[in-house]
Amino acid sequence: GDLTTKISSNEREAHKATTLRETEASDFNGAERELLDTVDTLERSTAVLKKNLGLLQGGRVAKELQKLTGGLQSIVDAGKVTSHEQSVLQSLLQASSQEGDEDLALQPQATTSAYESQSGGILDTIADMTEKAEGSLSSVRKDEMEAAHAYAMLKQGLDDETAVMKRQLSDASQTKSATTEELHAAQQELDETQKTLEADTTYLEELKSSCSVKATEWTERQKSSGEETAAIEQAKEVLASGVKIGRAS
Repeated sequence: GDLTTKISSNEREAHKATTLRETEASDFNGAERELLDTVDTLERSTAVLKKNLGLLQGGRVAKELQKLTGGLQSIVDAGKVTSHEQSVLQSLLQASSQEGDEDLALQPQATTSAYESQSGGILDTIADMTEKAEGSLSSVRKDEMEAAHAYAMLKQGLDDETAVMKRQLSDASQTKSATTEELHAAQQELDETQKTLEADTTYLEELKSSCSVKATEWTERQKSSGEETAAIEQAKEVLASGVKIGRAS
């Protein structure tokens, strides 16, 4: 009936919401992991540059940046950076690939002030990128929390409503079952009553028949008795007449 249809509808809606929530959670986990890796790579890059700022140790910078190559390349590949930020990341990747003979330490133009200026600009850009990544991380976490809460509220509402309807359906089924049993019992009682009535009717008909027979027999006996009485009276008269004649003689 209507309850069964509504229960099925609620269960389909709950399943659909759960599937969507699982997809959203999976997407969030991927985005969060990517942003955490981005923040980690940028912070480590910042630490490497700050530690070597002002020192003509390009070989050392290259060696330490090589450890971050995978992370830096992932940030570039994600395509979520401006053209300027991409050029900065590319310069870091290029620096990490330099061999000792080609690094800043052995280049005549690589003066201390020039390195400080270049590194400082890179640090500012990385700091901006880190701030943006952390902002995005906070944003996706907030969105995930709100989506999870909305799903929990929807699921709870659907589950509660479905539970109530299932109880109503169960009660209705029990009532129907009880009514069916009562109807069955009433039918049995009616059948017994009809059998008793039939038996009583048969007995009454037999009794009527018996009474009719006895009444007929009684009438016949009364008639026979009347005739016998008349015969006796006639005999008495005859006898009386005989006695009178005898005396007269």
